[in-house]
Amino acid sequence: SPVTTITSYSSPTTSLNSSTVNIGPDGYIYGGDANNYNVVEFSPALAYVSVFGNAQLQPVSGANFHVVVSPFVAYVLDVNNKKVLAYTITGSGASKAFITPATFGNSGGGTLGSLPYDICLDSSNNVYVADYSNKRIVEYNSNGVYQSAVTLTSLGTPIGVKVDASGNIYALDIQNHDVQMFTSAGNPVTQFGASVLSSSLGGIAVDSAKNIWV
Repeated sequence: SPVTTITSYSSPTTSLNSSTVNIGPDGYIYGGDANNYNVVEFSPALAYVSVFGNAQLQPVSGANFHVVVSPFVAYVLDVNNKKVLAYTITGSGASKAFITPATFGNSGGGTLGSLPYDICLDSSNNVYVADYSNKRIVEYNSNGVYQSAVTLTSLGTPIGVKVDASGNIYALDIQNHDVQMFTSAGNPVTQFGASVLSSSLGGIAVDSAKNIWV
């Protein structure tokens, strides 16, 4: 049952339009705000703390900003500009600051196509992006250096990506309405879920017991 709901933040009150949420390693909560082109930070007690990204993020045309946070970096997927912004984190708790970002995903072999939809981290803080129009999952190291890419089988199109504790990669495939699983080396393992998933897929998560939630 719902415990509480956040619909606005800051002072004066700003309406929150977020379809994405993530929790950092210290329990702080981050949501991309499509209306105001920023990322909003809340405490573990759900109190508003701060916003960042206003100067760099662009309008999203119905999508949203996806955010994942390591102990030292906040990675924001900028859909319209087809890149990842990496904000260095200084301080801790409610005193964290998010320093002007480095960018990656917009050059070389790791160049993202139109509408990169999702972003996640593995246990070593490598960064994975669902590269929608290129039909692949792209991996960068924690510094944003391109490592490798996994192309979905069966002409699949990824709208979501997660990595479990063993490094296995799960791509939510909106083309085939299923989940494609790969090893950490990028080798296909299996596809599943086609018999129960609809065409209106949104997101994917993997819990500590390696259960997959769609």
